[in-house]
Amino acid sequence: MLTKFRRRHIKRILWGIVIFVVPAFVFWGSSFLRRRQKNGQNIVGKIANHNVTYSQFLEYRTMAQISLQLLLGEDFYRKLSFKDRNKEIERRAWEYALLLWKAKKEKIKVSDKEVAEEIKKRFFPKGKFDKRLYFIFVRRILRIEPYIFERYLRKIIKAEKVLNKYLKVEVSDQEVKETYKKYNEKAKIAYIPIPYKKFDAEIKLKEEEIKNFYEKNKELFKEGAKAKIKYILLKENDKKEIEKSFKNLTKIKNIEIIGKKFNLPIKTTGFIGINDTIEGIGEEKKINYVALSMKTGEIGPLLKLKNGYILFQKIEEKPASISPFSTAREKVEAILRRQKREAKAKEFARNILEEIKRKNIKNLKDIAEEYKLEVKETDFVKYYDPILKEIGPNEDLSKIVFHLKKGEIWSSPFISSQKIYIIQLTDFIPIEKEKFKKEKEKYKQRLFVQRALLKRLKFFSQLEKEANLVIYTQL
Repeated sequence: MLTKFRRRHIKRILWGIVIFVVPAFVFWGSSFLRRRQKNGQNIVGKIANHNVTYSQFLEYRTMAQISLQLLLGEDFYRKLSFKDRNKEIERRAWEYALLLWKAKKEKIKVSDKEVAEEIKKRFFPKGKFDKRLYFIFVRRILRIEPYIFERYLRKIIKAEKVLNKYLKVEVSDQEVKETYKKYNEKAKIAYIPIPYKKFDAEIKLKEEEIKNFYEKNKELFKEGAKAKIKYILLKENDKKEIEKSFKNLTKIKNIEIIGKKFNLPIKTTGFIGINDTIEGIGEEKKINYVALSMKTGEIGPLLKLKNGYILFQKIEEKPASISPFSTAREKVEAILRRQKREAKAKEFARNILEEIKRKNIKNLKDIAEEYKLEVKETDFVKYYDPILKEIGPNEDLSKIVFHLKKGEIWSSPFISSQKIYIIQLTDFIPIEKEKFKKEKEKYKQRLFVQRALLKRLKFFSQLEKEANLVIYTQL
C-alpha cells in the first residue's frame, strides 16, 4: 500500500529523524480533524485489526513532520511543494505507526538516559550540553515545549530501535572494489557477427514437417480472447450532454438509444484482441483492456482518448482458442524457419570456435578471412555501457567481456535475438590503485545507501503485511 509511494520518494528515505512542528501543518490538520469529527468519520485506517483514529494519526504526523532543519536546513521547503511535503509527511506517519506497533509487540523500551544522550548527540555533538541554548532552540526554532519534544523524541528513538534491529547493512571491502571496477575498468573487444539470415537460403521446409511442428506445438498458436464492440466517438460537449441526460450509463441496455437521442453515428468493430488497433482511433490499449473485461451486452465507462472520448458496448466475444493450421500456417513456418536457421548459426559458430582452439589462433582476423566473415571492433567501454550498440546494455555480455584476459577468445558463441557473436578481448584498462584508495569511501557509502534503501523497502513491505495495514483515506 505504501510501497508504490515509497519508491517515488526513495531518495528521501534516509533523512535524519528530528521533529519540527510547522504551524501551517498544525492548522491544516486541526481544521481537517474538526471536519471529520463533525461528519462522524474518525477512523483513518487499521493496524493488526485495531482502528487508527484521526487523533492518533495526528500523533504520527507530528512525529513525521521532520523539517530536516538540523540536517538539510530549508531545502525541505525550497525543493518540495506543499503537496509533496504533505504526501511525504503522511507516508512517514504511517511508517511510524507501523514501527511503534512493532516496538510495542516486541516490548522495546527507551530509557530517560537514552533520550538525554540522543538530545546531546543531536544538538551538541562536539560540545557540552547547554540547557539554556537547548531550550531556546526547541522553543524558538522548533516552536514546541521541550517536554513535548522529548515525548516525541522518545517515540522516534523507539522506532529507530526497530529499524536498527532489522535493517543491518554490511558492505565488505571486496564488494566495494568489485563495484568500483564496474564503474572504472575499461575494455575493448573484437567480434565476428554471424546473422541468422545468412542461413536463410539453406533452410528447405516440407509441408509435412510444418504440419508436424504445428501438431507438437499447438500452444504456441493460441490466440487470446477477442471482443466486438459498438462505439460512439464524443467531443467534450457531447460528453457533458450525455452525462446530464443519463446519470448511470451502465444501466442502459442498448448504446443505439444514446446514438439516436443525440444524433451521433455508431460504428462497429471486427473482433479485436489485446494488441489490435481500431480503425480511425489507432492504438488505445485501454479500450481493448476494458472491452475484454466486460460482459457481453454491457456498456463500458466513458474513456478519455487523445482526441475526445469513446462510449462503447460489447456485443460479442470470442474466447481464447488455438488457431487452426490453415490460419496459423504462415506463423508456423516462420517460427520453424527461425529455429532452424538459429540452430545452423550456432553450429557454424561452434565449428569456428573449435578450429580456433585446435589451431591455437590468436587473432580473429585470421579465422574471419578463412570463412569470409567480417571482424568489427568496439571503442573502450565500461561494464554498464552497451558493449554492442546493436543489442544495447546487456549484463550477460558484460560479465563475459570483463571476465576475459587480454587477447582471450570466449569459448562459446554469444547469442542474441538476431545474431551470434564470437568475441575476443583485445585491450583492457584496469583501475588505478591510488585513485581507488582515494575514492573507496565514496563508493562504499554509495553501495551502503543502495542496500539500505532496498532493504528498507523490503522491510516495510513485509511489515505492512504482518500488521495487516489498511488505510481508509489519503489525507
